[in-house]
Amino acid sequence: MNRGAIRSNRTRFAFIIIFMLLSAIVVTSTGGTAVAETHAAEVAQQKLDSALQAMIAEQPEQLIPVIVQKETDTNEAEQQLAALGGAVSQDLAIINAFATELSGEAIVQLAGSTAVAHISLDSPVEVSDANSALNKLENPGFESGFAGWNVSGETTISGDAYSESNALEITEEAYQYVNVTPGDTVAFSVWAKEVDDPGLSYMTLEFYNAYGYPLATQRVEIKHNNYKQYSVEYLVPAQAYYAMARLTTEGTNGSVIIDDTAFVITLSAAVTSSNSLLKNGGFENGTSDWHTRGIVRYSTKNKYIRTGNRAIEFGWGSTSMDQWLTIQPGQPYSLTGWYKISGTELAYNWGSVWLGFYDENWGYLTAVGANLPYTSDYAPLELTGVAPAQTKYLVVWLGKDGLVKMYADDMYLSIESPATTSINMLDNGDFNEGEDHWGSWGSASATNIVNDSPIDNTSLKIDSSWDGNGIWQQILASPGQAYTYSGWIKSNQPAGSGGNTWIAVSLDYMDADDNYLTTVAHEIYVSNVWVPFQISSIAPEGTAYINAIAWVADCASCSLYVDNLALTATTNDAQINDYLQVTGVEQLHDQGIDGSGVTIAVLDSGVNPNALRKLVKEGFNIDLSLLNGDSNGHGTFMAGLIAGGATDPLGNSVSVAPGADIISIQVLDQSGKGSTSNVIAGLDWILNNKDTYDIRVVNMSLSGPVTDAYWNNPINQAVEQLWDAGIVVVAAAGNTGPDAGSITTPGNDPFVITVGAFTDNYSPLYLNDDYVPPFSASGPSETGFIKPDVLAPGAHLLMYVGENSDYAQSYPELRRAGGWYQGSGTSAATAVTSGVVALMLQQNPDLTPNEVKYRLMASAQPSINSDGTLAASIFQQGAGRLWAPEAVLGNLEGEANAGMIPGEAYVGPVVYDTTRGGYALVDANRNLLPEGEDYFWDGGNYWSGGNYWAGGNYWAGGNYWAGGNYWAGGNYWAGGNYWAGGNYWAGTYFENSDYYWNTSSYFEGNASASLFQIGFLSQQP
Repeated sequence: MNRGAIRSNRTRFAFIIIFMLLSAIVVTSTGGTAVAETHAAEVAQQKLDSALQAMIAEQPEQLIPVIVQKETDTNEAEQQLAALGGAVSQDLAIINAFATELSGEAIVQLAGSTAVAHISLDSPVEVSDANSALNKLENPGFESGFAGWNVSGETTISGDAYSESNALEITEEAYQYVNVTPGDTVAFSVWAKEVDDPGLSYMTLEFYNAYGYPLATQRVEIKHNNYKQYSVEYLVPAQAYYAMARLTTEGTNGSVIIDDTAFVITLSAAVTSSNSLLKNGGFENGTSDWHTRGIVRYSTKNKYIRTGNRAIEFGWGSTSMDQWLTIQPGQPYSLTGWYKISGTELAYNWGSVWLGFYDENWGYLTAVGANLPYTSDYAPLELTGVAPAQTKYLVVWLGKDGLVKMYADDMYLSIESPATTSINMLDNGDFNEGEDHWGSWGSASATNIVNDSPIDNTSLKIDSSWDGNGIWQQILASPGQAYTYSGWIKSNQPAGSGGNTWIAVSLDYMDADDNYLTTVAHEIYVSNVWVPFQISSIAPEGTAYINAIAWVADCASCSLYVDNLALTATTNDAQINDYLQVTGVEQLHDQGIDGSGVTIAVLDSGVNPNALRKLVKEGFNIDLSLLNGDSNGHGTFMAGLIAGGATDPLGNSVSVAPGADIISIQVLDQSGKGSTSNVIAGLDWILNNKDTYDIRVVNMSLSGPVTDAYWNNPINQAVEQLWDAGIVVVAAAGNTGPDAGSITTPGNDPFVITVGAFTDNYSPLYLNDDYVPPFSASGPSETGFIKPDVLAPGAHLLMYVGENSDYAQSYPELRRAGGWYQGSGTSAATAVTSGVVALMLQQNPDLTPNEVKYRLMASAQPSINSDGTLAASIFQQGAGRLWAPEAVLGNLEGEANAGMIPGEAYVGPVVYDTTRGGYALVDANRNLLPEGEDYFWDGGNYWSGGNYWAGGNYWAGGNYWAGGNYWAGGNYWAGGNYWAGGNYWAGTYFENSDYYWNTSSYFEGNASASLFQIGFLSQQP
């Protein structure tokens, strides 16, 4: 029997059980006829949501938390609750309801009362995150059972978990395969404990080549009866193709329980090849082809050799070696290799590597050099320089000084093709925006924008002094990453200016405390000619920041011109202002639009004002012990994105609406979880205090399950009350994607602004490589509405959280330099959107929620292919990605939800077309629109990769479903039971997705599981 049939049978079984219970109640209490019994049973069944019906059918005597909505304002329902032995745990006036806990049998009796309008499950609610950037293992916490793991022996899912709900108990083994790259460093970790005495137990990291032959093994014994973290780190050997992360036990008289596994790549190695321009770069022929100074010789000791049979040894004192060769001008030459130091760091004075360029007369032209930080293990080096036009010779030089020995191996020189498609991590590198994003030191008048450029009309001129002047821009960086700094430079050095003059561009590597580590520099002596430069190097251990620098020193009348500066990397790093650039918010900040005068309520886990770097207005706390705090960190992260006080190194704000005020509404606990009743209590407080604090926006970066039509869900009813009161509600679509019908509560409500996520692919200034990550939930909603409404940045955003928060403790791998933490999910996308709404309301304070939603959608940019077709379905991207300048400044007249009344029940314009097996739009008579106009989608992800973000709404020049009431303003269901008479979607809608009626359904026995993070902890797009 398939799952759909099982669910249908379970629903019928639930109805039978409830019918029997109600029939007994009716006969006992009234002695009524069979017709009366049947009618009462049908009426009461309509008052229970589907998830609740299933739970009652399975365990009628179990206590179940519920929310009871009353028919009138009297206390008759409370009196009947007391008669059944229950008590009100929370008054929920915003929806004329209360929370309580009753047995299934008592719930059925209460549903039979005329004083009760509807009873819903008090469902769990969670944050909408998709974190843990680096973990390569699938289902690392076993919250999805055995998924992704190969197991043998008596393997079971255990409730004795280190975190969340599940762990894996093994008596033999469990393992996963992960593809790896030789030269990378990988780390495998697990929390584990022994049960009784299972015998020898291990966590093992094994490497294999492409043919399955073992290459290397590293293991750690598991030997404690309490949870302990075990880990192993290893350099991926040559020829390795994949690794096996394995956990084993003899299982003689016990078992091993494992949880929270991780496989993380921590370092990418330099790539080498046999086609080197250098001779004897591996030193297999000793010092042959190299010129040496001091004591330089080869070594055959294994501990000093990286590959092959020999490495080069630099003896004590000042020693060096070089090799020269004839090269072509205008080409970028790249040197890579490996080095290590033997001796104490205190005795190591310096080490460096240089590429020197000379003309045909051996006249010095320019050079690129890098300092080599101390390392006792082999570390990669990389250096790139572009040969000036007059170049004929290149000298490769390597040396050191100090009472230590240095060893080098595998030196490799090649002509490198310019990385034209790499993403520039520098802002305003062409200086077309003046000196924005660039800091400076020295004389305040030393830098000027001039009309002299090899590319366009503008460049930056830096005038020197004897003390030096320069510019800089700082980015977040990662150790082991290869960075390339490139652009155009021109010097103006008058004759006789002196041999100590320093005119250069450089990369300075800094640690987390902004302390200097090392430099790679390109100096120039070619005068009055624009020349390209390119320098590359590998960030040393401990790197947290890179400073891209251009400077002039030791010259009274020299100048340096720079243009088209770019900093690229093989894998890009997230930067703190990326989401401001990709949404156009920076353009609004430049005009002084910052959200001032707007108050936003953040309904979440609380807000830590210290981490927010800003005072928070008085708010609501479901847990009084967390007053003015946030034990989880999620709420602080969201508030920081919306309107926090964080700034970049130059003092620019990095929140969307830094001038807005934040009110903390704490409804989630330390784990980022809560209940429907807690959320409603917070919404009730907002409604009662909206005028006192002038609350205009509510941010709901959280998700709950969909257990019935939206109009029966108490959270949806509460948010519609806020919407009707003039408060804009912004809600997460959920991280339950990518399948159709995966939108969560309250994002499924047709009134609110529902936000999905897109990733800028680490290129905020280049839009056409962006895409919707698979975690972002897709529509349509369960009642046929197109969702999400818009997309916003929801991947690799950076913000502060409290260092002692659960977020910081659970995701240490997401910590970045300076205390920033990286996060992803529709939660973050929702927060960005709430900030943009604040900017809209500052600019136009009289906008209603429906007008805000209309402008946000009508100004969104849909993703289309070059032929004009959609690059992603409207059920994946809604109206498209938000574009703040047009939403805030555009004169877009219209209203969303026109003709719709909060509190009424509506169905949307989407049906499931059984003939084609997908979703399509219908007309006002519920007939399918013509093909091509119906936006048919079969649930597949057909994002093509190369697309365009078109300005304006793709569908018919306006917001097709926001500019008028497409569904004729009436209740399509005419007061009937939404679920009566069969599934509106012809028995197949959502049956294939497994989201609404299986994985995320409360009645599957996973009430305490992490319903909306399962499967996404390994994704960080």
